[in-house]
Amino acid sequence: IEKAMELLAEMQQRGMNPEASTHTALISACEKSHKLEKAMELCAEMAQRGYPAEADYTALLSVSTYDILISACEKDGEVQKAIDLFVEMQHRNGLIPEISTHIALIRACVKSCKIKDARELFTEMQQRGLIPDASTGEEAMELFQRCSKIARRPWNPKVEKRGKGHS
Repeated sequence: IEKAMELLAEMQQRGMNPEASTHTALISACEKSHKLEKAMELCAEMAQRGYPAEADYTALLSVSTYDILISACEKDGEVQKAIDLFVEMQHRNGLIPEISTHIALIRACVKSCKIKDARELFTEMQQRGLIPDASTGEEAMELFQRCSKIARRPWNPKVEKRGKGHS
């Protein structure tokens, strides 16, 4: 990640204005390297550089970028920050979370023993018509099994069994 950050700095020193997709790729690298603070700094830098001249970096973020940030929060144990980003993407930016967004946040909630929040997110996901495919459904079931062990009470959400290519 350090080499990639050096390359970004060099691009900027040469007067190049990297596209938002370049920052998103770096944010993804930060998430994989468990560097949440660096990912958030890159978001702020997007605002300073302007893509296009936005005063608020959050207006520049796509659903997939939010997914990456929420996943980074989950990995760093920053569940409240993940929840804040989830709310921000919807209410401030009008973005609609996808299954991957919900699962990333459910993962963060389970990791932090916020079982009620995880259950509510799964229910919300289904109410939005977002039915997990077999692979994502299996992950959700595993997460809720962990929740049940933590809470010592069973819970079995409905998961539609479909082929792997559907979301």
